Amino acid sequence: MKYVKNIKEQKFKGLKTEQIFFQKIKLPLKKIKILKLVPFIFIYLFLFINIKESQNLPLLYLQVISKKKEAIVDFLKKIRALNYFPQELEKYKKIYGKKIDEEVFAQERERKQMIKNLEQILEKNPKARDVFYSLYWLYKEEDNKKKAMEYLRKAKELDPEIK
Repeated sequence: MKYVKNIKEQKFKGLKTEQIFFQKIKLPLKKIKILKLVPFIFIYLFLFINIKESQNLPLLYLQVISKKKEAIVDFLKKIRALNYFPQELEKYKKIYGKKIDEEVFAQERERKQMIKNLEQILEKNPKARDVFYSLYWLYKEEDNKKKAMEYLRKAKELDPEIK
């Protein structure tokens, strides 16, 4: 038994640890070479994708950098829900004046005015199915789900085919 152990030790003498590992698990030499290349392939693939994607900067970002007012208004509209929106708005107010505030919130003001007008129409015609459905969409855009569902329910009462 001791003789067999010595023969095994001599067989692996002078070999690197990874070579011993691959010989013990009996992988063919071709597979060993391929396995050694796998980490390099992943690194090159990662670098290639990273470089390629970094070249595809969003158009909005490039326009903001070039300080186009319309792009900045679009940018501010898109980041309204984020916690750093007030700081960004104040920064751009200093650059473009208070009018930028009006432009950023213009869509919201228009939506509120439309809601007000549609609710006045409902007072005159409480069976206007299209008005109820329009109010449903406007409140849904505003993320007021409770009111939106209320108007959808009323529209369905008037026209059961509404989905």
